[in-house]
Order: sequence, then C-alpha cells, then structure tokens
Amino acid sequence: MRYRTVDTAWGTPQPVQKPWEFGIGHDSTTRIPDKTFWLMDKKRAANANDEAIIMIYSARQIVAHGGYFCVTQARSRNQGTSGCPKIWTQYQNPDGDFEKTCFWLCEPGYTGEECKPGKAKSATQCMYTKLSPETLRDGVSYNESGDYDRASVESNMITNDYQGFFRFGHRNKNSDEQDVILIAQSYLDNGHGIVASPATVSAHGGMWERDDYADSWTDCKYGDSNLTITAKTKNYKTKTLCMPGFDGPDCTTSVCSACEDPLTRFNEKSGYCSDCIENHIHKDGKCVPCAAGETAVPEKDICLTCKKTEYVKDGACAPREQISKQELYKCYPNDSATDFALCINKTCDNGKVVKCLTENKRLGEKKCTGGKWGECAVVKKN
Repeated sequence: MRYRTVDTAWGTPQPVQKPWEFGIGHDSTTRIPDKTFWLMDKKRAANANDEAIIMIYSARQIVAHGGYFCVTQARSRNQGTSGCPKIWTQYQNPDGDFEKTCFWLCEPGYTGEECKPGKAKSATQCMYTKLSPETLRDGVSYNESGDYDRASVESNMITNDYQGFFRFGHRNKNSDEQDVILIAQSYLDNGHGIVASPATVSAHGGMWERDDYADSWTDCKYGDSNLTITAKTKNYKTKTLCMPGFDGPDCTTSVCSACEDPLTRFNEKSGYCSDCIENHIHKDGKCVPCAAGETAVPEKDICLTCKKTEYVKDGACAPREQISKQELYKCYPNDSATDFALCINKTCDNGKVVKCLTENKRLGEKKCTGGKWGECAVVKKN
C-alpha cells in the first residue's frame, strides 16, 4: 500500500548529490556516512570485480508510521556495452535464513501489519528477537552469485518516484545511479527497535572518455564500481520504530507475557507487563515488595497492615465476619482444611457437599443449593 503522507512524515526524499564527495559543493549540511547503515562491511564478489556488496537492514514496504524491514544486500553493478559503463544498484536477498529477521517495525502507538493505530493486546504478537547488527547477521551471508536479472527483490519493495521516499534509478549525467530508501541508522540498546532514516544509496565509479566530435560514447574506460550510503541531516528525519509487542518511548513498554522484569507480570486486560507480582506494588517506577505482615493493594499501589480480625476489601481493611465457637464446632468433622473453610462460609458452590454435626451432635452432611448451605442432616442408609 502506498501513502501520500510518507514524504511529509519522513522528509522530502531528494537524493544527496554526489554523497561520496564530502566537502564538495555549496551544501555544508552534516551528512551521515556509509558505515552508519552497514550490517556487514563492503566487499567484492569473487566472481565479479565490478561490484561492491554490503548488508543493510532496510524496509521492503513502507507505510506512514513504519515499514516491513528485512536484512537485504545492496550491490553496485557495472555492466557495460563495448566497454562503456552502465552502473546501477541492485537489491537482493542474502544467503541464509533472512526471513527470521523480517518484522513490521512501527512507531509507538501503532502496531501490526502496515502499522495501524493501536497497541498490541496479545502476547502472540510478541517477537523476542533482540535487534542488533549481531543478531541480524546471524545465519546470513553474502550472496555472491546471481546474474543481473535474477535474485532481485525490487519487486517486493515499494517504488514510487513521486509520492513516497522510495526512489529508484535517479541517474545523473555521469551515468551513476542514486536511490532513496528507508534504512536502519542505529539500533536501540534494549534490542526492541531501531532508529530509521531515509538514506541515499549511490552506485558510482568507473572512468570514461567521450569523443568530442560524436554524440555517443566511443572510447570508454572504466574500473570498479562502488557503493555509498549517506543521508543529509537537514532534509532527512529519523524516527524510532519498535519491534512487534513493544511500545512507548524508546520501545520500553512490553506487551509480552514473558516480562523481562522478573517482578512484573502480564495484565490480560491492559495488554501490558504493567502488573507487579504478588504482594508487590509500584514505587518510583519499579515494583517493590510490601513488608512482612502487610498486604498489597495493586489498584492503589499501597501496602496495608490489617488486624487479625480484618481483611482487605475494596482497597481497605474491613472487619471479618465473626463466627461463633458453636458454628466452628459443627464443621470440625471435615478432614481437609479446604472443606472446613468452605463449611464455615455462608456462600458456596452449588452441588458442593461437606461434613457437619447436627444440633444433637450426630455426624451428618450439608449440601449447597442456590449458593447457600442447607441444614446439616444425618445421611440415611439404604
């Protein structure tokens, strides 16, 4: 899906002119250089001296609030006719299981495919991969083979020369090619997301001579082509994009049931790892335990000290209902503490049966009907 709002959200996607010639020209804007964006260092394929390959983490689909990112290799290709250069960029899948690193990464407040407004509510939407150059490189390597027409992934990447900032094939007069793509500029320390930025990918290089008396290239000489990635900070914005299941500033809020903080637990209602574990409350942004003898009140984030004759009800200490010794005595025949506790309660689960003593102290049973105990009666023998 293509969005007309992307260039507004991310900055006007104008290619950086001659990004490999730092300090040349009248534009003194700070530029972000090559290695900021690399996962793997630049190299040349063993079977093709006319290309450079690097590994990047780039968006293959772009929406207004994020993108679908995969490990991708970018190649500078140089295929000439009669010795004349034809230089361009090609984007390919690396060798290995690159799909395990493909995720929809979204701005905080957006989630799921195409980064729609909302927050993830289910732990099934959580991804536990920690994004970093090391984890993204794991299991993938350079795809050195592949001809000029096959193994390309451009068809899986949104190209839109006018409304999006994915721009392919902007060729300058020297036959070099410049693209603008969305790419990971850096990775959050917690591994829950990236800082993304539009950047210019340039395939350039080669040397040639032109016959001044003919309207064509005649005496062409060219060497290795090169690949440069850079961004101009004046025009290009950055945004923090979070992994599935993470949200909030710097992607620090988790909706995952496997909470990273051992003192927190998943709240099914809110969809966040915001609840503290039993008998802990929030204090100064952390979960802290209540003191011995205190009871946690999570909804108020307070610890209460109630008397032995009280219990916590609606966030406060409330008096326990008093039970006479006679009523307690009637429930003593129950062998288990659980059945004894049920027996002395006024309410019960329908169909439940417990032992009891009748008024004349004979062993009997009482059955729960309509949520209340019936009279204790001697069980008749057949």
